[in-house]
Amino acid sequence: LKDTIKKDIEQNENKRIESDFKNRLLKALVAANPVEVPPSLLKEQKQSLIADMQKRMSEQGLGEAEFKAYADKWDKDFESSASEMIQSGFLVDTIAKEKNLKWTEADLEKKFDEYTAQTGIDKARIKEFYSRPEQMNRVTYSITEEKVMAFLLSSAKVKEVSKDKLKENLG
Repeated sequence: LKDTIKKDIEQNENKRIESDFKNRLLKALVAANPVEVPPSLLKEQKQSLIADMQKRMSEQGLGEAEFKAYADKWDKDFESSASEMIQSGFLVDTIAKEKNLKWTEADLEKKFDEYTAQTGIDKARIKEFYSRPEQMNRVTYSITEEKVMAFLLSSAKVKEVSKDKLKENLG
């Protein structure tokens, strides 16, 4: 039991570190290659972020009036996050096209196998879930993003630093 708990904690920490690294790499990519974001797309992404946050916070018991105050207070952060997400998406797509890093059917099958191993859910049910266009777009973009991140990591100069030296924000 101890070994299982230790392994689980290590896996969670590794995932957290990878996610943080990916976010920092994408922020650096956007900072070095700013892309103009169409206002309509920015508005749509920002609304999506706000709706998602509202759903999560209401599940935790936050009332609508309280959320409105929260959303008003953090409006610029929602806008900044939405802009970064769009810009990084544009850049990931561009790199994927230029370096031929798009997802393949073999990649998709491998991802379904991973999901099956992680969840214990039958592969046929996983494929059924991902047969919906919105879900399929998410998983295929995720695969493409993973390929681009691996490419960037292989060509980036990365310096490992201790946790206490990491800066919360780039630049």
